[in-house]
Amino acid sequence: MRARFWVALALALAGCARGALATDRVVLHKKVRRSVLLRAKRAAVEQTRQQHHAHRTLPHPPRRSMQKKKKRKPRGLELLQEIAAETPAVSGEETAQAAKQLDVVNEAQVEADKALHYNEEERDMLQTQMLSTGQSMYVIKRMALTVQRMKEQVEALEQHEKLCRKRVADLRAGQYQTAEDARLANQVKVIC
Repeated sequence: MRARFWVALALALAGCARGALATDRVVLHKKVRRSVLLRAKRAAVEQTRQQHHAHRTLPHPPRRSMQKKKKRKPRGLELLQEIAAETPAVSGEETAQAAKQLDVVNEAQVEADKALHYNEEERDMLQTQMLSTGQSMYVIKRMALTVQRMKEQVEALEQHEKLCRKRVADLRAGQYQTAEDARLANQVKVIC
């Protein structure tokens, strides 16, 4: 989720930089220390009190019930609301500029979501391709082993064939010799 935010922010900033004109206003916010803010508030309260005293017509000192009670310091949401009340109103031009920037950020978010979706699809396809490649490599390895075993069997069969041919040749040679001996034995020979 954070990665999508940073991608969207980068795209938005890039879009803002491209679309920025010389007449566009830039709003810079300055962080004010709390003590400076409190001094400014106290000065405003003191000024208001002085204005009230100038308009007063009563010469006697204020009553105890009218004396200012110690005001607690604003915190959290109250402090933010007071700060917001002190800032000047936003002009229509600044609002339009903010709307344009919001549109750019929204478009960047849509583009980032699309890019993320395409990236996830591409990752899934690559994983599928890697699995199929691995399976293909396994099949090729098994085929190579099978071919090697078949070659060994063919060599063994060729050796067996040579032995058989040699035995057949020996048997034929023995038969020829026996036939020749029988023929010679059956012939009458005169010795003188």
